[in-house]
Amino acid sequence: MSTVGYGDVYCETVLGRTFLVFFLLVGLAVFASWIPEITELAAQRNKYGGTYSKDIRRRHIVVCGHITYESVSHFLKDFLHEDREDVDVEVVFLHRKEPDLELEGLLKRHYTTVAFFQGTMMNAVDLERVKIAFFTNSFEFLTWIFIL
Repeated sequence: MSTVGYGDVYCETVLGRTFLVFFLLVGLAVFASWIPEITELAAQRNKYGGTYSKDIRRRHIVVCGHITYESVSHFLKDFLHEDREDVDVEVVFLHRKEPDLELEGLLKRHYTTVAFFQGTMMNAVDLERVKIAFFTNSFEFLTWIFIL
């Protein structure tokens, strides 16, 4: 309806031009009123607050506890060593705080086999986010959990 272009299509009557100006101003006002809501939604999104998308062909383990650069690097060096027979396992780290820059760099180097989520093992919602499922009639885990 309202465009900014080359001027090849335009309103010729005064009523058409008046309607176009009114329509343009209302459209700008409505869009401007949505900007605070859009920025608030974008700011609320946590970088490490998503949900783990599990690949059906791969198993995964969840590592939680005292997660630091040193503990994660030692764990990954031992766990993902090429001498291990079963290396086709994804490692999911769950910690209550965001990783520092050093740990984030380590996680990015292993981005194909490692994921990090912010949360705690004491919260059932966080456990569902990292795909830890329990059998209802026993205490057996479907996913291995390592505590550092």
